Amino acid sequence: MDNEVIFTHHNVTIQGVHSHVATAGAGNPLILVHGLGGPLMWQRFAPLMAQHFCVIVPDLPGFGDSDPPPRAYTTEDHARHLIGVIDALQVRDPVLVGISYGGQVVLTFAHFFPARFDRIVLVASTGLARSLFLNPHSFTWRLVRPAVRCVLRSEWLMCRMGARSFFDISNRPAGLCHEFYIQLSAAGKREAWVRCLNNAYAERKNIEQYARELKVPALLVWGEDDRTVRVKHARAFHRRIAGSVMVTYAECAHSVPLEKPELLCNDIVEFIEGT
Repeated sequence: MDNEVIFTHHNVTIQGVHSHVATAGAGNPLILVHGLGGPLMWQRFAPLMAQHFCVIVPDLPGFGDSDPPPRAYTTEDHARHLIGVIDALQVRDPVLVGISYGGQVVLTFAHFFPARFDRIVLVASTGLARSLFLNPHSFTWRLVRPAVRCVLRSEWLMCRMGARSFFDISNRPAGLCHEFYIQLSAAGKREAWVRCLNNAYAERKNIEQYARELKVPALLVWGEDDRTVRVKHARAFHRRIAGSVMVTYAECAHSVPLEKPELLCNDIVEFIEGT
């Protein structure tokens, strides 16, 4: 995280999985749920938010310093892992911020635990996108899966593929690629990553339902140059979530908290304190 903000590190066991959670700041709780980029995605953003709130950054099973899950986890499993974190830390009425697959986890959480949070922020959320090649129910996935595994085993390929999530590659923190590669190299973590990729393209009907039934304030934030989850999906969420607020950033791709951390911080603070 950031040298100016001291994070406290917690080790808790959720659903039998030894899990890591970092916390900093004080005040109302704000939980940051990462996506396929892991908790490293929050490294510029979390310290900024810790100046306003009690920031809680859990590592989902198979990511960061959390152990891989004992089986293939669905998005619902990740949502139940999140409620385990909330219970373990005795958190009340948090604001949930989810980026990419983390947004999908947040929406699923909202469906199963509607009384356990205050409001949500979706940042470039998956859940509504379609892919012929990445849907695990399609025949083509059997052909694509070995290629995905190949990418995850090569640091060079991972860095090349990850570059598309930035509008300007100079915004990618030095060492991020290498650190993420090392994290994913641990036993069971590549499988956990692939399963989350599957989930992102296999649960559209569920996510549509969860979005339509949401009754709390919701902020949608997207990069206008996102090629991973295009801004048209922000508009699709906006149509389905009644009363939602949508914000887009120019010259920003999928890695919003790394490319526009100050803007994202300001918009979320205004959303929380002004509604």
